[in-house]
Amino acid sequence: MEIIRIAADNNDIDLAAFTKVVGAWLQGGSDAASVKVYDSLTVTGTEKFSLNAATATCSPYLNFGNPGVPFRTGISVDITGTDAILYLVVE
Repeated sequence: MEIIRIAADNNDIDLAAFTKVVGAWLQGGSDAASVKVYDSLTVTGTEKFSLNAATATCSPYLNFGNPGVPFRTGISVDITGTDAILYLVVE
């Protein structure tokens, strides 16, 4: 299990080591933040989940438990909000 910190839009997070997300949370920055997480190489694929966070607060922790949310193609994220940070707990 590992935590990945993503501070900007990111495409094609390496799946060689990680194939499922078991938890996630979003830290809002200097304004409200939102994120959409996709099973794709770009942010145009299948949306798996999304999160929202108010200014300078964390979203509720999403615990997907076992077996987690599988990603077969890739993990890509679309983050909005200044200084927002997404944390993914992956296995």
